[in-house]
Amino acid sequence: MRTEPWRQHEEHVDVSVHEVTAEVADLRTAIGDLESLVAVLSQRHESDRSIGPVDAADMAEAIEASRIITAANRIADATVAESRAEADELLVAARAKSFEVVGVARELAEAELVAERDRVAAATESWNAHRSEIRRHLASLAVSLDQFRTELAATGAAIEAALEGLADGGPGGGVGHADVVSAGPEPVGSVGISLVGSLADLDGPPEDAVPVIVTLPDRRATG
Repeated sequence: MRTEPWRQHEEHVDVSVHEVTAEVADLRTAIGDLESLVAVLSQRHESDRSIGPVDAADMAEAIEASRIITAANRIADATVAESRAEADELLVAARAKSFEVVGVARELAEAELVAERDRVAAATESWNAHRSEIRRHLASLAVSLDQFRTELAATGAAIEAALEGLADGGPGGGVGHADVVSAGPEPVGSVGISLVGSLADLDGPPEDAVPVIVTLPDRRATG
């Protein structure tokens, strides 16, 4: 994309070349008019010579016109050469200016590219750190979940063992369908474990299943 200084410089070059071209065209037109006048005078001179002696005034006028034409041609050639040289200088300056503008634009683009690359690298590094933190958190959750499952399985196994122990107690040493097994009045500091489940494996039918509360003495209590 062209910058504003380069556009103004290019417009200035175009205007200068256009003005010089117009001046040269006007000069060429004037030279053409003079050449036409000389041609008319030459024809008149030839005609006068065929008729009689040439008038000195006409001869002087023809010589002056020839001199004017010669001078005009020289001026036109000099103007064209000067205009060409000026145009070449303007083009060289414009080319140098364009190189300067392109160089500045390239430096700006490279600076923006480096800044954007740094921003992307910083964002990537931040995301990698955040992703590592998420992975560590998920791994910790997985360990906690495994521990919970292990403890849950142990608790289920303990409950199953307690239920099997209750079922294997028999009529003499176990519990009945609606008995509450207790070691007597609940001592201070005792720990109560409530086992609520369906005692379908006992002697009674499934509809007679009742909750069983087992109260164990606290071994840590001291007298």
